[in-house]
Amino acid sequence: EWVRSVNFGIAHAVYQWATGTAFSDIMQMVEVQEGAIVRSIVRLEELLRKIRVTCRLIKNEELEKKMDLASEAIKRDIVFASSLYIV
Repeated sequence: EWVRSVNFGIAHAVYQWATGTAFSDIMQMVEVQEGAIVRSIVRLEELLRKIRVTCRLIKNEELEKKMDLASEAIKRDIVFASSLYIV
């Protein structure tokens, strides 16, 4: 039953973001609010960070490197801007 409650539609948008697609192009592909996509990408980066810490603890360097690459792929541009306001 939990599978029906999970929305995998955002996964495609996050994948597109990780492969370098512009945010404006992603927004034309999906019918999801911008905030939901940004929140999903930010939460994914938090999860990747926690997995990296765990990898260090268990000394799994290969998986840690993969998590680093994934984090680098999504941590860019407007999603991780400190502020959208110009002063």
